[in-house]
Amino acid sequence: MEFYNKLRSIKDEDVDSLVRNRINELESNLDDDVVLGFHVESDMENFLDDDGDHFYVDMRCYHKGYIKKGTKMVYGVEYNSDGDIGNNGNYYYMNDESYLYEFCHYIKDQEVCDEVDLFDHIMFFLKNYFGVIKKQDRGEMFSLLVDRYGKFIQPVNDHDISWFKGSGNAMCSEYSSVAQNIMSLFGIDSYLIIGREITGNDAGQSHAFNLVSINDDDNLLVDFANHVVVYDIDFSKMGDSPFIGEIDKIDDQFVIDLVYNDKVLSFEDYNYLFVGDQLLQIAYDRNRHYYVESELIPDYKIAKK
Repeated sequence: MEFYNKLRSIKDEDVDSLVRNRINELESNLDDDVVLGFHVESDMENFLDDDGDHFYVDMRCYHKGYIKKGTKMVYGVEYNSDGDIGNNGNYYYMNDESYLYEFCHYIKDQEVCDEVDLFDHIMFFLKNYFGVIKKQDRGEMFSLLVDRYGKFIQPVNDHDISWFKGSGNAMCSEYSSVAQNIMSLFGIDSYLIIGREITGNDAGQSHAFNLVSINDDDNLLVDFANHVVVYDIDFSKMGDSPFIGEIDKIDDQFVIDLVYNDKVLSFEDYNYLFVGDQLLQIAYDRNRHYYVESELIPDYKIAKK
């Protein structure tokens, strides 16, 4: 919590300078031109193998630490049975940093006792930043125009994470990416994982979440998008909190096992209940399962040509 304590100790007019210096420090040793998610361009390309039976798409499904400005996130693809695949505009760049300044101005006036308490503040900020009332469909916001030859036209202003601000249509990749950078700013080690999640007997869904190490004893899966509900004693909703699952240890080998060796992380599902001044967990007879899928299961499909 060193950065938080430093933030609390300075004047309001010095916050932006502190944040700028911290961003420069985090970005100084990072690679350029990183693409997270599907490595698929907008135009439909053929990804069939030599036998014509399967198609394969490269994907970077994890990222450690701060996500540098200019990083491209491709969160969805469309395909047909001929093996033609394109992203149809389902991407954005992490080219905006204003949310980091906004969060720091917000958190400077908040009493935060530890990192888990900080997660709740991040959750509160994300919901307010992205908005909860949908003003525009996600697909409409990022859909590409097509020329008379059927080729996608690249937008004049490329898609940016800032486009989600107040739109009410942000989903797991946006929540996890922005949370990752806020946590990195505050010195919290975190991995962004792009995989899948199943709750109980529901069908699995594409999902992004964070693996967080606070210290040697506190290693957590933190899910800011599929959050849990906080109820009062009358079971009236008071708010939301990120889902947190405890993990024995997080290191590079753990992530390799998760990404490449079919490791599944399973946790008991729960919500919270305030009783007096105590926060209790309401456990459910179902589990949440988090994993990385080796097969392509995209968000969008198109008919065979």
